[in-house]
Amino acid sequence: MPLGQIETFSELAAEWHGAERESDKRAVWRVLARGGWLRACRDAVQRGDRATLEAWLDKGDATKQDLVQFHGEEAARMVRTHLRCSLAACWAQEVVLLEPSEVTVAAPRAPDVSAVLELLRAAWEAVASQSDTAQSLDVLAQELFRAARWPGARVTAAALADLAFCLLAQHRPAPLSGQLPVGFFRDLTQELLGGPPRKAERDLSLTVLLVDRARNEGVVATLTLELMPDGSEGFYPIPELALIRDTDFRQAQDDARAYGEGVGLWQKGRDVRWRLQRRDGKPIINLTGPSIGATFALGLVKLFAEE
Repeated sequence: MPLGQIETFSELAAEWHGAERESDKRAVWRVLARGGWLRACRDAVQRGDRATLEAWLDKGDATKQDLVQFHGEEAARMVRTHLRCSLAACWAQEVVLLEPSEVTVAAPRAPDVSAVLELLRAAWEAVASQSDTAQSLDVLAQELFRAARWPGARVTAAALADLAFCLLAQHRPAPLSGQLPVGFFRDLTQELLGGPPRKAERDLSLTVLLVDRARNEGVVATLTLELMPDGSEGFYPIPELALIRDTDFRQAQDDARAYGEGVGLWQKGRDVRWRLQRRDGKPIINLTGPSIGATFALGLVKLFAEE
């Protein structure tokens, strides 16, 4: 099976099992970073396959963890974020299937609605890499019922999952440098559920020149910065680009965000989401080096100046 066709966790595991040489393993990882992890997680969500997602989070499974951690701890954290957001998406799908008669707002720990707690637990572990106390989850579950006006009102899994992350954002301080803002988890979960991307308040596009290292030639691309409401002053990529950034590129992104905050540009309660697209329509397969930093900073200045 060509590596470019990895779509499921079973295909992923088969390719990794057959990768005997280090160069083979690197080839598998590259395909996974360029959308394979995202596609496999989306497939598991569509099938409600929580067991597979939990198996890939099991630190006792050495074979799976060898792959998760193959490209270093930073990449491993991003993979686990995909897996945990996928679990949250699965639980959101299960919650909306509950019959209204099964839901008791005053007792969200009742067996019939334990899915609500599992949704919140998965979302919390995605955001904080750990779970909150059972008592806090009970309180959050009741808040989630009220915010969604559910079960009295119809709600989709995508809307319910998004509300869960919004509630958690109220209980989490603004992310530190290098940490993902809640906005990224919201976008990733919407992507996994097949929903449209969240709408931006406004956007700004800039022309940038990338370097195609494989062909040693310049590539014209468009960098789009999107001002997102209900944020925590975060700066993050669309999910498709999250795993192809190297350390220098991520640092350039963090430095641009720090500059925007340092000169007083950043608007309270707003995130900025960015995306890059090649003008020739070809996919972007790697984002390396710090050269994007100046363009990021210029774009942020212009985006916030439009207010």
